[in-house]
Amino acid sequence: MKKRTVIIAGLLVIIIGTVIWTASQPKKPPASVSFLGYTNDATGIQLATFVLSNCNSFVVRRQAGYWIELPTPTGGTNRISCWFSSSHDLNTGAFETVAVPVPTNGQSWRILLSIRTDLGRAAETMHAVSFMIFGFRDTFLDRKSYELRSDWIEN
Repeated sequence: MKKRTVIIAGLLVIIIGTVIWTASQPKKPPASVSFLGYTNDATGIQLATFVLSNCNSFVVRRQAGYWIELPTPTGGTNRISCWFSSSHDLNTGAFETVAVPVPTNGQSWRILLSIRTDLGRAAETMHAVSFMIFGFRDTFLDRKSYELRSDWIEN
């Protein structure tokens, strides 16, 4: 009887902890991206520089991929996918400067960076508990990537 009570109490603590942890996660992107200006690399290629700032109290990861978005006459955007050499983790309040080649077509454009927040041992533990309770990985605890867009830049 006592063992059963301990197991039920343990499960309730896990469920309550899961709800609290889920509620504490950000609802909007926990970082920002801003255009800094232009520079040239060692070969003379023009680069646009951006600063990615972590605005929250937990680590975020900038993914290795990024996209250049170009406007279309219909109001949509065309995306050009590109890659950095690696992803990068930003600690609380940290920032990173990234440089990307400037599109040569002379029209306005913007950068789209992808970040993740589901990092660390706590997130991995919550995923494992979720898997044990629900039996599959795609649960309400899975965190998606956030898309951060800069303002439009005129060439």
